Amino acid sequence: LARGYLGRPGLTAERFVPSPLGGGERLYRSGDLARRLPVGAPPGRQAGGGTLEYLGRIDQQVKVRGHRVELGEIEGELGAHPGVRHAAVLPREAPDGGTGLVAYLVPEENGSPEEPADRTGDSEQVAQWRTVFDTAYDQYEQVGGSDPTFNIRGWTSSYTGEPIPAEEMRHWVEDTVALVRRTGPRRVLEIGSGTGLLLFRLAGDCEQYTALDLSDSAVAHVRRHLPAHWEHVRLLRRAGHELDDLAAGGFDTVIVNSVAQYLPSAGYLVEVLTGAAALLAPGGRIVVGDVRHLALLDAFQVSVLQPGLPAGAADAELARQVRQAVRQEDELLLDPRFFAALRREIPRIGRVEVLPKPGRDRNEMTRYRYDVVLHLDTEPAPAAVPTVPWTGGELRALPDGSPLVVTGIPNARVHADARTAARLAAGAGLPTTDAADTGEPVALDPQDLRELADRHGHAVELSWAAGDPLGRFDAAFRPAGTEPETALPPAGDDAGLPWPHWANDPHRGRAARRLVPRLRSHLRERLPEYMVPEAFVTLDALPLTANGKLDRAALPAPDWSTGSTALLAPRDDTERALAEIWSAALGVARIGLADDFFDLGGHSLLAVQVTAAVRESLGRALPVRALFEAPVLGEFAEAVRRAPAAGAPETAAAPVREAVPADDAGFDDLSAEDLAELMGGDR
Repeated sequence: LARGYLGRPGLTAERFVPSPLGGGERLYRSGDLARRLPVGAPPGRQAGGGTLEYLGRIDQQVKVRGHRVELGEIEGELGAHPGVRHAAVLPREAPDGGTGLVAYLVPEENGSPEEPADRTGDSEQVAQWRTVFDTAYDQYEQVGGSDPTFNIRGWTSSYTGEPIPAEEMRHWVEDTVALVRRTGPRRVLEIGSGTGLLLFRLAGDCEQYTALDLSDSAVAHVRRHLPAHWEHVRLLRRAGHELDDLAAGGFDTVIVNSVAQYLPSAGYLVEVLTGAAALLAPGGRIVVGDVRHLALLDAFQVSVLQPGLPAGAADAELARQVRQAVRQEDELLLDPRFFAALRREIPRIGRVEVLPKPGRDRNEMTRYRYDVVLHLDTEPAPAAVPTVPWTGGELRALPDGSPLVVTGIPNARVHADARTAARLAAGAGLPTTDAADTGEPVALDPQDLRELADRHGHAVELSWAAGDPLGRFDAAFRPAGTEPETALPPAGDDAGLPWPHWANDPHRGRAARRLVPRLRSHLRERLPEYMVPEAFVTLDALPLTANGKLDRAALPAPDWSTGSTALLAPRDDTERALAEIWSAALGVARIGLADDFFDLGGHSLLAVQVTAAVRESLGRALPVRALFEAPVLGEFAEAVRRAPAAGAPETAAAPVREAVPADDAGFDDLSAEDLAELMGGDR
């Protein structure tokens, strides 16, 4: 190419370097970063063994906290991680006035929209939720609940981080019980019975009540508090799909309440419901309660995140936080149309009710969740009555004794947040003025509509079955005391779409939450500590200029906030490991020694995950209450250092518990492996 740069010996010496092979030859340092994959190495995403793989540029050198750093080298290492599709690294001004490195990531979208071929991921998530609920229910027993039939530990508000008020939880339980009782159940199977919130209120009126739950702690709790004369109640500790030994046609009602969100996939739920339907006698029904609404996930995150933003914060920041929260969602959310699509798998399904929650309480359950009733062996009601769009005045003009369907009623519970979410998704353009100023019909609370219909001498069935993205609902009015004569607007032809089309992917959410801690570990194994970015920002795509190059000016500012005014960095391996565990659980990029777990959004169920991770990663056994007693990272690290090794014998005498026969202890259906696990734990 050349012998050097004419008249520029310094630049020539920098760029034309002696060959390490000797012989007096020189090599030209191009500034490109590449690696040759060894022959026989497994093929990567774009290159096979023996291929020269281009990784980027290494001449983006900057000075960060006294060190010369090649940004391209960091980007190359990030891009080599299988969880990263694209990466860019920039120096940005940090809160302490110095310069910090920020990594911008586009995560790799692993897998296809189809369900995975194996069930490994499903099994892992089921096992994780079992651990979470076992520990949460154990904590309730330790503190001593005042009413064992109303054990609501773990029901925490996403808005406040505090327990949902007991009075609101009572309303939620009573409304669900009323929904189940509506058809007079006599032989009930409850899948995911938990601590018996429904069982204790329903079983007394039934001939037979079979309840199963994944958590042995929950089953043992219910068994301890069952009335002695309830011999018709059977308790089983097992997963929701394990139904093969139950009698076909032995039940008239199956309840799956507040369980769907903890299942690992839409396909797994289909398996559970298909198995449940096979157990129902002709004319039976399945009640699926407390389902999270997929189309309203963005709106829900707006309702959670917007109040915490400073006054005057730009839409771009709210949109960034919403996208990140949606990406990290690890619970299952379902499009209401999923339940109509179930007919292709369960042909016995006839009428499908998708019901907005009743009541006046304003919490995440009444606003963003719904109940479903699947009626088997019935014909869907024909749509043979007038259907009109809502404009705000139909109810006043409703003719006495005449059925009517009204569609597209704005839902006051979610309308403002749904419109904000739509505006963020569009980038701009949707008006923010009051509905009265835009000519749009005023939003109506579903409970108001129920009461208005009652005053007009009508019954009303509300429905979210159409899956409207703004949360609008439909209403079918009929004379009070009559049976439904009409079908609400159908969900539409599913055209054989795969089950994941109707749901999010909880596996992807968990992977996103774990990505940053794993990337930090990946980089620390390959780069010096000063080259590991201090903040990570995940994006749907890297912004590009008109000629296709990275638009660095368009990259958003990172969220440096950690809950403390000045970051006190972890000092040793224990503190660094705990910071990474917290980061994965909370979805917070930077954790300092002065940060409080609960100030960063932690709650009891996440505390269970943290203590389980400490046991697995650091080999230390702590009760969940240790995190409540020492919620600051530095204090918690001291508690971890003092904790006994996992599996070590207790130094203090264990509390003596009353011995009971095995068939009364909740262990009658546990395997030897289950018993061994329990014997090795603190129970």
